[in-house]
Amino acid sequence: MEWTRYTLGTKIKNLLFSLGAIGITFGGILLNRKKIISASSREILISILLSCVIGVHFIGHFFFHPFMWQRHFMPSIYIGFGLFIFWITKLIKNVSFNIRIWLYIAALLLLSIQAIQELKYQALSPQDSYARSCKNDLYGPSCDHDLYK
Repeated sequence: MEWTRYTLGTKIKNLLFSLGAIGITFGGILLNRKKIISASSREILISILLSCVIGVHFIGHFFFHPFMWQRHFMPSIYIGFGLFIFWITKLIKNVSFNIRIWLYIAALLLLSIQAIQELKYQALSPQDSYARSCKNDLYGPSCDHDLYK
């Protein structure tokens, strides 16, 4: 799939968790230098290395292999999401308790919304899907990707 065929949500997710994760890492390093948050040198080094991995993967995905499948970019998205969680928890640790409780409530609300959305698409549902119908016969009529757009 190429970039033009992605949905807007997928495009935003790709950019946020790749370039945004690099940005939040550099923002976290700046906040660490200004003594607003505390991070060890090992945490900073690992964050920089992960940002470099995301950057290289981003360049490879969008410039050298523009027709690569979305699943090949998923490791960078997961790493970027992890960097977001890491730096946001570092920031939350230094926020006063009055704001912190609202942040925890918001996180719980977002997790519950995600759980409710997951119930719509259960892994054990009896309905056929592209992944289930193409297990045995990849070149057969049941694996016609045009049927599952």
